[in-house]
Amino acid sequence: MTCGRLTTSIGALACAVAIALSVPTGAFASGNIGPSTAAEVKVGVPFTGSWNGTKGAGERGITHWWRLPGPMRPGDEVQLAIDNRSGRDMDLCLVPPVDDFGADDALSACDRSSVSGGIQDRRVFPYGGSPGQPFLVADLECFCEESEVLGTYSITVEQITTLVNIGLVVPSSLPASFTLSASLTYGDNTPAADGVPASLQWRYAPFRGSEPEPFSNVVETTTVGGVATFAGTMPASAQGTIVQMRACATQPGGTSVRCGSSAKTSVAVSACTRASANLVAYGRSVHRLKRRLRQAKRRHAGLAIQRLERRLKAKRRRLRRAKHAVEAHC
Repeated sequence: MTCGRLTTSIGALACAVAIALSVPTGAFASGNIGPSTAAEVKVGVPFTGSWNGTKGAGERGITHWWRLPGPMRPGDEVQLAIDNRSGRDMDLCLVPPVDDFGADDALSACDRSSVSGGIQDRRVFPYGGSPGQPFLVADLECFCEESEVLGTYSITVEQITTLVNIGLVVPSSLPASFTLSASLTYGDNTPAADGVPASLQWRYAPFRGSEPEPFSNVVETTTVGGVATFAGTMPASAQGTIVQMRACATQPGGTSVRCGSSAKTSVAVSACTRASANLVAYGRSVHRLKRRLRQAKRRHAGLAIQRLERRLKAKRRRLRRAKHAVEAHC
């Protein structure tokens, strides 16, 4: 059958089928060879690239361009699951937002990661380019004949983690009940979005030569307007001591936590803690004096009995005041 002039729709359809069947299997060239033709991918959805028949484009050679989902900023990270068991050796790199005219220079400046053919791997790529929606570029890196440009690969963007920095000014002395504010910013120094989980942590300041204890959360909150406000009360065990404090932020999109630098502060003792300590101390004193008074009465020690009764009466007054203070402050 010839396909010169087609006079009927049935003839046109038959001709199209014949042409399609005449093309060898796997010879379809990938069209995403530059920024303008880059295919956009989704988190968690595998995408496949086929080198078969891919043409080179200018100085950048034989490449596939994939547009990553959503904007990224300096310091962000993308985690990839790479299946290159049916592919050739290639390089992967993250390229900042660019058009076709700047693609060659952007590709030559990127930090490449080599992926051998015949392997599966999981890798994390840090992003250091300008804010925007970047590209993941697969580069065949070979001077190949067209018949040698073969193989396929599959990649899954497993997660994109957004860098959030957190800064907290810790005062040299801290009341037992406090309110502290920390600023949270992205890698481009813009304020973090609302709802980023943040925590305030503390530990005892380590003595010289001793092993520091792990940090513990004292307050957890979320950001509003790029600020995390921590309002709470230090544990009774920390009051009256010198501690280290720091603020931490969960990195959006991932599971990691990033903490700012820690600083020492002297924690004051709250009225409740002081009253509770006095209540315990005076309670013990009253108990001891009552025991000694019973012993003195068994010995019929008159002077000792009088002295102990006076002391017991005074301690009981202080114990009542301590009880009132606990009721008032706790």
